[in-house]
Amino acid sequence: RAALRVRGIVFRSGSARLLSSSYATLLQVVAALKADPSLSLRVAGHTDTDGERDSNIALSLARANT
Repeated sequence: RAALRVRGIVFRSGSARLLSSSYATLLQVVAALKADPSLSLRVAGHTDTDGERDSNIALSLARANT
C-alpha cells in the first residue's frame, strides 16, 4: 500500500493548538478522503527534543488528537 506524508500541519510552539496556516493543508486532506473513501489515514504527532521527555510525549499525543 502506498504512503503519502502530509507536510504543512504546524502547531504553536509547546502547544497542541494548530496555526491557521495549517488549515489549507487540512482541507486538502479532507477533500482527498471524501473523494476516495478507500483511503485510510494514520495520524502521528511530533515534537522537538527540547524539554522533558514525558512532556514531549504528552504533547505529541495531544497534537495527534487535535
